[in-house]
Amino acid sequence: NLESFTTDNLKKNNEVYNTLKTGKEQNHLFELLNTEIQTANLALKKGIDYKQYAEELKYVKDLEQNAINGVTRNQAAFQTLRNLSLTSVMLNEILLRTDKQLKLIKENYTEFSTVQTRIDSLMTKESLFLIPEDEVSKTLYIERFEQINTDAEIINARFKNALDSINHLTIEGNKFRFILQSDMIEIDKIRDQELDNLFQPEEAIFSQPKDGPSFSNTFFYSLGKEMILLIFYVFNHYGLFILMILSFIGVLIYLNILKKNLINSNLYENLRHPIAIFNNPVATSFIIVFSVFQYFFTLAPFILLSSLWFISGIFLTRIYAGSLPRPEFRIWLLYFIMISVALFINNLVVHSVTETWLILILSITAFAFIL
Repeated sequence: NLESFTTDNLKKNNEVYNTLKTGKEQNHLFELLNTEIQTANLALKKGIDYKQYAEELKYVKDLEQNAINGVTRNQAAFQTLRNLSLTSVMLNEILLRTDKQLKLIKENYTEFSTVQTRIDSLMTKESLFLIPEDEVSKTLYIERFEQINTDAEIINARFKNALDSINHLTIEGNKFRFILQSDMIEIDKIRDQELDNLFQPEEAIFSQPKDGPSFSNTFFYSLGKEMILLIFYVFNHYGLFILMILSFIGVLIYLNILKKNLINSNLYENLRHPIAIFNNPVATSFIIVFSVFQYFFTLAPFILLSSLWFISGIFLTRIYAGSLPRPEFRIWLLYFIMISVALFINNLVVHSVTETWLILILSITAFAFIL
């Protein structure tokens, strides 16, 4: 009897132990599943905006078509190296933007897949499907299991839609990426051909062809194309622009502090010659910073460099206005005007007769200026 009593108690205690152990494991699994489902909801909320990316992809596809129009598609009779180079840089910046977006999509896909794998793994645990024998525990278990199972099914459905969208965008993005690379290779070939024919005379450069673009058309075409490139370049290299702005502020603060220290030390008024950089600290700071940072802009669009050069020229004119004698200052003004015209001409990426005459007039003026 004693042996039977101990055996029955041992069996009963094992049953209680196993029930408690199973209940503890189930509670732990329910908590883990609830945490993972919440994590999945957050991941889906903060994930990339598929609609926005799809719209951006469509937009850059249209830009790509506009960029190659007149270059590799509907080729113009007169190709300029400026237009070829600008188009190549423009396609490269679009490619950089596309690569960044594809990288974000890949990271999003990895995050979703990882969370979904963890949820699926927890949902296959054997202890999760052990139903308690106690009626109260069984009722509570069924309620929690149904809730978790419903939430998991909803999350899996959302993950499936999200992953399907990601796969579609990835395929479309990679296809567009290969198109860009193909366009860039073709443009490089055309540019090599133009370089080989660089010193061969072009026909009718001083007469307007019947179907040739007018000067206004070439101006607005060039402006639109370069502004699009500039926007992409700023977005792709915004860190460098922020660093340049911070450097400008730093140099400006330094010059003001240096001037203040010279004044407090009674040295500023005793200088034999006035220091122009202290009279125009903003202009000086911009010229110093841009003179350094222009070497860090890789494949920068010419409209960016020419605009910054033009601003530097204006600031330099302000500095010279208070430091140069009048005859030398007038010479600088004439020199700056010629530089500005040259910058303007170089921003015209499509040939026109007006551009040819402007180049001729500028060349004669520069030659006379040297003499």
